Amino acid sequence: MQISTSLDEEESSKSDVIYTFVPTNQPGNQIDKEPINRIWLPVNCSCIRNIEISITDQNNNLIDFNGEEYNCYFRISLKVS
Repeated sequence: MQISTSLDEEESSKSDVIYTFVPTNQPGNQIDKEPINRIWLPVNCSCIRNIEISITDQNNNLIDFNGEEYNCYFRISLKVS
């Protein structure tokens, strides 16, 4: 599974994969995954108005969750120089 997001408001169709993993549980079971090594990525805009998240397979096909809800948590911090 790949989790992608678009944070560039100038190019809303641009997407970057921020996390990739292989589910180890059986289909239909809850997936609870937390990155072991977190990385911090710069965001090159002064204002974030919208964040779009895509969860896809290795072929970039959207995952069908059969109407089930899912949650993704992000930490966004301001870097003070």
